Amino acid sequence: MKNLHISIIIGVGIALIVTNFHSAYAPCGNNPSGCIDATRNETQLNDAILLPFKDSEVVVIGKVITANSTISGNKTEYSIAVEKYLKNPKPYDLLTAVGDGIRKEITNFSKTKYYNAPIFEEGNRVFLYLNQKNGKYVISPYSFGITKKMSGSPEPVDFTVYQNQYYGNDAITISGRIVKGYLYSSAAEYGANSTVSIMVSNPKNQRYLSDTLDVKPDGSFSYKFKIKGKLGITGDYESDLLIGWSSTGIAFEYFASPLKQLESGIASNKIKCREDLELIFKPSNNNPACVKPDTAGKLIKRGWAKKPNPVDLHVTSNQIVNVVAIKSVPPVNPGGPAVQLTLRNAGMLPITNLKAILEINANYTFDFENVTPSTPLLPGNTASDTKILIGAGFRNELAYSLIISGIKNNMPFQYIENVYVHQ
Repeated sequence: MKNLHISIIIGVGIALIVTNFHSAYAPCGNNPSGCIDATRNETQLNDAILLPFKDSEVVVIGKVITANSTISGNKTEYSIAVEKYLKNPKPYDLLTAVGDGIRKEITNFSKTKYYNAPIFEEGNRVFLYLNQKNGKYVISPYSFGITKKMSGSPEPVDFTVYQNQYYGNDAITISGRIVKGYLYSSAAEYGANSTVSIMVSNPKNQRYLSDTLDVKPDGSFSYKFKIKGKLGITGDYESDLLIGWSSTGIAFEYFASPLKQLESGIASNKIKCREDLELIFKPSNNNPACVKPDTAGKLIKRGWAKKPNPVDLHVTSNQIVNVVAIKSVPPVNPGGPAVQLTLRNAGMLPITNLKAILEINANYTFDFENVTPSTPLLPGNTASDTKILIGAGFRNELAYSLIISGIKNNMPFQYIENVYVHQ
């Protein structure tokens, strides 16, 4: 075995013939004689592995034969049995290189910061980016141990969401660090796709987004996005990272804006705000809002807002339709107020007949004559009906019974909800 000690300058003139060059190693420059392709021809390595090539004099794959702490400094000197040269091949199959850090520094390998730490022990298979300094090869901090996902071994990624719950227009951040050794071996030696992808699914298991992650040379990544649009509903979301042959997931909870929560059928007294905000309702239309506690107190004191009522206005155990709104509307009628009732089909089937009876001091019927077998109320759609309540009087703070009935899928339904009529 030929031995290369970098501290001694050796002049060697050797003509090297290099074959099987592939575009995956473009960072080696325009001269392919400086690189050897260690991958299958169809494999393209991830940029996290390719980018450090351009700043490295030599790139090798090998096995650690010895690992000894240096006499001075927090460093380790390694003897490496070279398996492959990936950039600027040398006529030696054994070399010596120095790296920062010593093995005893690492006590918990589950910690993210140690995932790609270039600190090795005897027997490790390694991927090294090397540069000469003071006559010795120095190991780049982007170097890594080569691993593959095995039963009982650490996951190929350690990642998390910035927080467990998000609200409204919050920016969601998913970040972490990928094991570069697994990223390399799964693609170069096992034929997996080297692209790292993220896929987020909404509470209905619909794909909300799918994208490619930009992984940095140290294996770190940070991905930001916002929940919006029709697929951006309230509930638990699942975020999955696809790395090689492995998939790792993490969940977070998202709450839409208060009004969107209400419109989606969530009970008014179950609408959620951030921990530092308080839920209030506008008396004129019962629209919800999340505000600071001191602001809520001022608005309630002035009569511009009210607190949530414990009565569930919008969801029942027989939830077929949602009460979107029930409020007085112009014109002012001396005989009694004009009240408009708006209902939404909360089910999955069309409603072909709909009626509601409001019980105040008498019974007032909303006929919804526009909901018929030929013009059904489709799922998710709303219907409104306005009725002049002759001789009626009501108070905003009192709940009244609303008997909702109709026909869905040729089957009649009827149930009662408590509602507030807003002037």
